[in-house]
Amino acid sequence: MRALTELTSFKDAKDFSDFLSANGIENRIELVPPERWVVWVIEEDDLAQARTLLEKFKANPHAQEIQSTIKLYRDGQALTTKLSHQRSRIKSITRHYPVPVHVRVTIGLIIVSVVVSILTGFGQHDPFGILSWFSFSNDPKEAPEIFSGQIWRLITPIFLHFSPLHLIFNMIWVYDLGRGLETTLGKLRFIALVSIIAIFSNILEYTLGHYLFGGMSGVIYGLAAFIYVSQKMDPFFRLYLSPIAVAILGAWLIFCWTPLISGVANYAHIGGLGAGALLAVLRYYYNSWRRQSCE
Repeated sequence: MRALTELTSFKDAKDFSDFLSANGIENRIELVPPERWVVWVIEEDDLAQARTLLEKFKANPHAQEIQSTIKLYRDGQALTTKLSHQRSRIKSITRHYPVPVHVRVTIGLIIVSVVVSILTGFGQHDPFGILSWFSFSNDPKEAPEIFSGQIWRLITPIFLHFSPLHLIFNMIWVYDLGRGLETTLGKLRFIALVSIIAIFSNILEYTLGHYLFGGMSGVIYGLAAFIYVSQKMDPFFRLYLSPIAVAILGAWLIFCWTPLISGVANYAHIGGLGAGALLAVLRYYYNSWRRQSCE
């Protein structure tokens, strides 16, 4: 390791250090009191190239070529740090939630959905009359069943699926999103979260969309929104929704509104999305208030 130069400004020393790093030269900065900064080159073989770069830097440290090189290097370092942080969070979640026994509610949602979908023939053949009892209402406008006390109908449409592909697609997302949330929030809070999202999404779909509908999609969008908003607002939140997941869910949300596909409970998607986001915001402010009150 050899001392290359001394600079009187930390900014210049940091800029030059990053300029060297951008050119593949390992180095470090050392403060020599009171206000001198020594730039050291780690490898002797890099010394000649480092001296050439030093002359170039001293000639005009603000040259566009030099500043552009420094900026690209720093942007790359920032991106690397961010990706490393995201990978560590994902690995931490995977290690923390590996055993299905901890996610019985999530598994229960999947089992009920599969059983109900099969017994109703995916909406095509319903010998047991389950469809009429699990649907939101058999009336297109008034929902008299709910007002007469059949309040389970506010939630049960989430268990109805009308094709094997519809069921498989939704259950993959339920397991992926639900297991982390159930372990993080606890079973009772997770049940409450799913129930509130289901009620919001089902009411909106019945009011603005179809009266005969079903599926877990509204809940899925609600859970995804809850995770996404929480990870943005709450530094203590342990779960993470990847950009790929956001892109897939966003693209599907938009695609379902196009004429290329029909029979989709789009308002349930929107209702679930809004409910999940709102609940995340409320949870954040409630937890912030609790932390402040304990200080």
